[in-house]
Amino acid sequence: MGKRLRRMVWAAITFWVVAIVATGGLAGKLGSAEKNDATTWLPKSAESTQNSSHHDRNLVVPLVLSVVFLITAILLRSLVAPAMILSTVVLSLAAALGVSAVAFDKLFGFHGADAAFPLWTFVFLVSLGIDYSIFLMARIREESTRHDTTTATVIAARTTSGTITAAGVVLAGTFAALLTLPLVFAAQIGFAVAFGVLLDTFVVRTILVPALAMDLGDRLWWPRHRANTPNSGRELVSPGSPE
Repeated sequence: MGKRLRRMVWAAITFWVVAIVATGGLAGKLGSAEKNDATTWLPKSAESTQNSSHHDRNLVVPLVLSVVFLITAILLRSLVAPAMILSTVVLSLAAALGVSAVAFDKLFGFHGADAAFPLWTFVFLVSLGIDYSIFLMARIREESTRHDTTTATVIAARTTSGTITAAGVVLAGTFAALLTLPLVFAAQIGFAVAFGVLLDTFVVRTILVPALAMDLGDRLWWPRHRANTPNSGRELVSPGSPE
């Protein structure tokens, strides 16, 4: 099982590396798009608009990540688990922004992006993505009081996958509806958030987070030490089946 878990982890990580590298021009593309739009429509305040957007990003992004980390650490009583969750959320955000930049240019033919687009996408995807992570990790922590971390992860993933998948599909469909509006900014937000939510639902929560949790084992709950449980290391048995 250990080799299979490592293959799953590296496959998921490789996916993000390829997605981010393939769209490596994201920063330049969005930056030039913001500049072109601001210069075209707001010639007198283009520079102040960009500066304001950059200032907001530099302030909001670290603040949101710090608050989310603090709340998650208090909930899970761990420092490793929140760091792992935030890492997957940031990777998912980067992949969604990269794919969106290519889609806007090659698929939709948009000539620019609003200066606030990255910040709005960050807020939506972090808030929505962290919800599913907390839901899954809280269930893993609950099961870890009766089982070892690997077994707890299998049980938690099995019992929450249906709910998380259904919620993700509904949420992605809701944001995808913004693509029908005759507003470029709304269409961009709708595509980026819908894609990010689907990526988070079917890749992050289904593969990456459970695989990382199983690979980390009890180190996931550091600095809290999990006491040995009577079911640690035992093979999973379906309810009602003879052991």
